[in-house]
Amino acid sequence: AVPARTWAEWLRVEDAEVVARYEGGDLDGQAAITRRGNATYLGCLPEDVTPVLTEVLAAAGVEPVAVVPEGVEATRRGDHLFLLNHTTDPARVDLAEPGTDLLTGRDLAGRIEIPGRDAVVLRLAGSGARRTDTESPLTNEGER
Repeated sequence: AVPARTWAEWLRVEDAEVVARYEGGDLDGQAAITRRGNATYLGCLPEDVTPVLTEVLAAAGVEPVAVVPEGVEATRRGDHLFLLNHTTDPARVDLAEPGTDLLTGRDLAGRIEIPGRDAVVLRLAGSGARRTDTESPLTNEGER
């Protein structure tokens, strides 16, 4: 069952797998989310899209760059890990690999604490061979 109150579409399913159905309301029992191959279609905006996104990303082999508490954003760019605490409370994050905080110059490893409304920008120690954002795998038309 998918709780969805913002919008919902009536889906006609022919050759897709029904992943979830509506429960209650005018669309009770109808398909809400379908999948065909690698494509997942949401016929609604679920109140909590996290379970759907988690399943789709896992099936695609996409893994999180870091396990962070709610309110903390983690983004990886080449050998840099950006951790932004959007909350007003301190947040604890367990680092999967050590690095140097480019904002403070400190070497960090293991469990760290990020103050509220603060950030940590790590240059990861074990990532020296990774491509950075300035090195594009694409070439311009004139470079061929």
